[in-house]
Amino acid sequence: MTLTDFVYFSSLNDKSNSILKAIHETNRQKYIQDSLKIWDLNYRSYLLSAVDEDIKFSYSQKDIDSLFTSLSKIFHDCIPDNIREYLYNRKITKEQIDTFKIGSPNKMFSDFNYFKKEVDILKIKHNNILLKEVMNYFFHILKTISEYYQDESLVSFPSFDANGVCKGIVFRTIGYVKKSKPFRNIYKFFNTNPSSYLFNKYNLNKYDTLFLVEGVFDYIALDSIGIDNVITASAVSLSDTHYDLLKNKKLIVIFDNDKGGYYGVKKLNDKLNVIDSCLCNTEEDIGDMSKEDLIEFMYRWKDEVCTNSNR
Repeated sequence: MTLTDFVYFSSLNDKSNSILKAIHETNRQKYIQDSLKIWDLNYRSYLLSAVDEDIKFSYSQKDIDSLFTSLSKIFHDCIPDNIREYLYNRKITKEQIDTFKIGSPNKMFSDFNYFKKEVDILKIKHNNILLKEVMNYFFHILKTISEYYQDESLVSFPSFDANGVCKGIVFRTIGYVKKSKPFRNIYKFFNTNPSSYLFNKYNLNKYDTLFLVEGVFDYIALDSIGIDNVITASAVSLSDTHYDLLKNKKLIVIFDNDKGGYYGVKKLNDKLNVIDSCLCNTEEDIGDMSKEDLIEFMYRWKDEVCTNSNR
């Protein structure tokens, strides 16, 4: 197990420190490298201190959030035609692309002149050491998926708080192909803030009752039929930070009809105020259902649905 596997797919518990130490002892350099790819400083600091690594940073969480807010706008403004076509094929509309600031880093990182122009602008506003580290992080992601899938195409899904500040970005690999277990979801997505990412975070301030779904495509599918009170951690295992953010919410949990969905629902029923839960009653995920089937599927919760009157 790598540190990234642990962060994405495991939850902290009494045994976490011993597991982290074992991962660290196996490959100290990779452990530190993987820690530095996490852009939630509190969680990064925990992962390092748990194995007695003392690394100081010349930037704050506010600096990170500010840079990611700028980057999410750049990625949205320069979304390539092939990414836009992919989203349309996934039944995501232009209005949704604009509303959720969906984008892609591909143009910025494939066009040298465009990259240089944008980075020169970012240098004026942001911590330059942080900027260099984040740029290296993106180059690493693109190199990884290019080697694994021979396709660098990524879609970005930024999450914003009530003040419009980006609180993390999930990147979905377009070239992803299902593999046999245990590597079924390898490099399917990359999450900058896996311990705290929720799409979309501003819904925490808007609603007391939330539909919790597995991924961003499920979220957007529910948005397409007018359901606004939705949230997702984007397929990562929920952390203590997630539990803290959701502890005062009434949740309706809808997960995929598979082993992961079953155990995920069971765990959440034990930890949070889950007023109802179910697994999708077909082999299709929410994001793959037709609008007609999805409306019928969600009808049982018609009294809990909130719509956005502005959209």
